[in-house]
Amino acid sequence: MKHDACNSFFRRPNGRPYFRADGYIIGKTQIRTTTIDEFCKENNISKIDILKMDIQGAELLALKGAITKLKNHLISLIYSETIFSLSYDKGALYHEIADFLAKYGYTLYNIYNQNYNQKYASNGQIMSCDSIFLSPQLRRKIDKK
Repeated sequence: MKHDACNSFFRRPNGRPYFRADGYIIGKTQIRTTTIDEFCKENNISKIDILKMDIQGAELLALKGAITKLKNHLISLIYSETIFSLSYDKGALYHEIADFLAKYGYTLYNIYNQNYNQKYASNGQIMSCDSIFLSPQLRRKIDKK
């Protein structure tokens, strides 16, 4: 029986309770990827108002491809799935994403859609959530209200 247990650039870790035990790889797909900075350059995009990411553990890789935009605060708001428990080998955890963004002045606004994944694990640990990070300019604007 096939299950949609995992679709990611990364494998799921062995021995973790957060995926079905009977899950297995049914195929791989080759895709062309690019960085956010390169995509914006190729498409003449100077500023991103909202960057939405849910890429199964590869969010930090995507952000590392947006360093030019991040350094210049040309992404106003980042809405990203963030993971608290190792769900993918080499996948970034929440604190790694928050620390990376802090280097460029981005701060956490709030978290939403907390997932405790009771379907596969009953230990009560938070597995993931959606996090919103703000650029310094947007943070100042919101804090003035």
